[in-house]
Amino acid sequence: MAWWFANKYPDRVEKLAILNAPHHAAFGRALHVNWDQRFRSSYMLFFQLPYLPEMICRLFNWVPPLILWGKQDFALHPSLAQMSADQCDCARLVMLDSATHWIHHEEPETVNRFLIEFWQS
Repeated sequence: MAWWFANKYPDRVEKLAILNAPHHAAFGRALHVNWDQRFRSSYMLFFQLPYLPEMICRLFNWVPPLILWGKQDFALHPSLAQMSADQCDCARLVMLDSATHWIHHEEPETVNRFLIEFWQS
């Protein structure tokens, strides 16, 4: 949702912090070419229809995002982190070695430190 909102309303977004959520274009490509990611994402079919409209949107380098990502994520392939960062000219990607999909629960102090530093910059 954050990626989509910032893409749709760039004039309303000064900064964007991402916690383990791939860019919709990167995620869409990964679902088409990465069988491991398809398997990891299969749980989502229970909650929503595949190919949501956000997945066809493109990001046009509008804000400097901070992307925090757990390297041990079981639901999202780690390659999605870099693919998402590659959608932006000035993304900052931070990979948290021991965190999984729930980085804000597993490493709250680290996540908060990065977020506070980002929002204050």
